[in-house]
Amino acid sequence: MNNRIFLSIIFGFLTGVLISSFFSLGLSVVIFTALLGVTFLLISILDKGLQKTFLTISIFLLCFASGVLRFHAKDIQEPKHVLDNFVEESVIIEGVIKSEVSRREASQRIILSADKLSFRGVDYFIEQKILVSTELFPEFSYGERVAVNGKLQKPKDFITDVGKEFDYINYLKRESVYYTVSFAEVKSLGDGYGDRLKSGILGLKNKFLYMLGQVIPAPESSLLSGLLLGAKSSLGEELQRDFVNTGLVHIIVLSGYNVTIIAEALIKVLSFASVTAGIYFGSLAIIIFAIMTGAGATIIRASIMAILALVARATGRSYEITRALLVAGVIMILQNPYILVFDISFQLSFMATLGLIYVAPIFHKWFYFLPERFGIREIAGSTIGVQVFVLPFILYKMGNLSIVAPITNILILPFVPITMLFGFLAGTMSFISPTLGFPFGWVAYMLLHFKIYIVEKFGSIPFANIEIASFPLTLVIILYVALVWYLVRFYKKIDDVL
Repeated sequence: MNNRIFLSIIFGFLTGVLISSFFSLGLSVVIFTALLGVTFLLISILDKGLQKTFLTISIFLLCFASGVLRFHAKDIQEPKHVLDNFVEESVIIEGVIKSEVSRREASQRIILSADKLSFRGVDYFIEQKILVSTELFPEFSYGERVAVNGKLQKPKDFITDVGKEFDYINYLKRESVYYTVSFAEVKSLGDGYGDRLKSGILGLKNKFLYMLGQVIPAPESSLLSGLLLGAKSSLGEELQRDFVNTGLVHIIVLSGYNVTIIAEALIKVLSFASVTAGIYFGSLAIIIFAIMTGAGATIIRASIMAILALVARATGRSYEITRALLVAGVIMILQNPYILVFDISFQLSFMATLGLIYVAPIFHKWFYFLPERFGIREIAGSTIGVQVFVLPFILYKMGNLSIVAPITNILILPFVPITMLFGFLAGTMSFISPTLGFPFGWVAYMLLHFKIYIVEKFGSIPFANIEIASFPLTLVIILYVALVWYLVRFYKKIDDVL
């Protein structure tokens, strides 16, 4: 497909979704834009001299209208206000837990697919997702039917610790959640209401985490759970804060940043094999990772992008893989248009992948002084390259700048794949016998202990992390324009040499 046509389709659709995310555009805008696009199309057919320009404009406008229409269709499908009459009232809500329960230090967070609400003795049948928070025990799990007793509320935006306003309303909106019940009393009404395959996968995951805990003590076992499966609930607030301060939180959360870096590390570990085998085994490892984490929407998006990054890095086909990346992004947005603006994980996944494809190779050349053995140079270049590319975005969204992140990432990331390997073997062998798992667990423990030692030491350094309450959007745009300008010049020079 012609490059101009391709970009017109992609960016026309994305622009329609983007503008609709901030402004309410009705069907009249869709109809007007579509008619305008058809007009330009007719002109391009009738006047050969204007064909290229007007055809490009026509396609852009028609795809823009499609983007607006898709967002509008998603918006009107959402049952956003059916429970408004019960807000701030004490209600009893029944429903099924259809996603994995998130466990924090002292609470559980449940996204409940509610189907029944009782208020003052009257039952109402509903179809609504509700975010429920309750005490840590008793524990609840996927597939249980529960009754929730508490005050129904609507989410509100709040100010974070660094002074930035967090758009909590739209953060939950991306998951179609418009109501919450906090500090709820939750009672189980039975289990077995979920999908059997997903229940089996999550059950296997929980059993695996339990077996890890039998052969590796905490907090090392908690860190390994984060590395392998993104489970960081037992790390403790202080240690989690150290991971944030040292710029290493990406290895213990389910994000595109995490998966992309791990994917790059995997292919370097498999560098002894052929390119095809490296891509195959690296992609297989990512797919297994996705399944073990419950194959949620966030990790699926991150995994798709990580696999694309693997193919691009292994084959050197940055141009073709960029097209594939854009198409994958559009397909994801087509499925759920809210993620373009409201899902930071999707945004980080996309940007981390671009950083790995285009920025990481530059740092690979600059880090010529690092040894190539065990892929240290490649891992360091990939890590810093991705961090540089996502840094302005992170500063704007989160306001955290880790001064020690380049050092800690270089010290720790080369050992992540081997740690994951021995940790995986420890957990797997423990299914047969804990005794068989101990040797692998001991190696994993030493590696994990080293990581925690580095994180605690660097995290305790004064000013290891700078909190920036306000990072202007204008500055973000300027930085990315400058970065893109540099990348264009860098790759143009390479093309000239070739």
